[in-house]
Amino acid sequence: MEFLSRRIWAFVIFTTAVVAVGMFYFAQIAREGVTHDLAAWADRQRARGWQVEAQIAPTREYWFSPAISLRHVHLHAYNELLPGGVDIVADQVDLRVDLRNPALLHVVVRGVSGFQLGTSPAQRIIADHLTATVHLKSGGQIVSVAIDGKNLRPPQGPGPDGTGLNGTGLAVGILDATVTPDDQGIALALRTEAVELPPLPREYDPGLGQHLSDFTLNAALHGWPTHLGDRRTRADIWRAGGGKIEITSLVMGWGPLGLVASGQLGLDDHLQPDGAAHLEVRGAQTVLHNLGGNWAVVGSLLGASTEPVPLELRVKRGHLLVDRVQVAKLGAVNW
Repeated sequence: MEFLSRRIWAFVIFTTAVVAVGMFYFAQIAREGVTHDLAAWADRQRARGWQVEAQIAPTREYWFSPAISLRHVHLHAYNELLPGGVDIVADQVDLRVDLRNPALLHVVVRGVSGFQLGTSPAQRIIADHLTATVHLKSGGQIVSVAIDGKNLRPPQGPGPDGTGLNGTGLAVGILDATVTPDDQGIALALRTEAVELPPLPREYDPGLGQHLSDFTLNAALHGWPTHLGDRRTRADIWRAGGGKIEITSLVMGWGPLGLVASGQLGLDDHLQPDGAAHLEVRGAQTVLHNLGGNWAVVGSLLGASTEPVPLELRVKRGHLLVDRVQVAKLGAVNW
């Protein structure tokens, strides 16, 4: 018995020492940051379509919430569905794991100074506050992305090509957005206030000015587009699988125009847009008369009422109809 007691005590002491040393080094990592070479990890991520350039900086967190802070981050990600990829430049990225829920990784992106999607020209951003919080599962699957921004605006001065002024671009006073993907699709909740639009071409200007008091959108993409086959094959697979875009709620205030809408849009058997929406419109007479043609006919049907007027919007077989009045003929989508 005495021999067994000594062995038990030795095991307990050894285990305690191992745990204590492990906790000490874990706390050091949480307090001082990780300093080992990330070259091998970066090579693996680059092979998967991710490329990250950053400086690792110390962080001060409790041992049960270890964190790594990346400074001056340049992230480039791409795959078959997104030719050209996404390119983001940020001042800092914080990676944090809460050991009470270790399956989730919290990623906070601060000070986004550059953003480019696909092959579009890069858009530089100045913001009083701009963060993105990403929740990842341990396998790398995105659970949710939340974006919070205030006073987003393009910088003044010459544009990226050395000509023109970037300061005349899109500006947003308040931005809140949440993107939630799952196995069936992706949901988007977007809220903006005090939006200043860039100057519109004369032929597309509805005469409402450049100020949106608010724009709120709750929508979902049902069914993930596949990257197999050509574009027509991919569209047909998406349609056959029940693919559609559903707008649960759209609210917009643009000058005198007030709009509340809901509806959905998909593809018909010929892979052309097919959908319907219900609208509650206030102050649309001026816009519709400015558009002319059958739009003006719909405007005259609305009269001069200042109360919201219900309208039914329909897209079918290449035609756009408002309350059964054909207002436009849409060109066929060439897949």
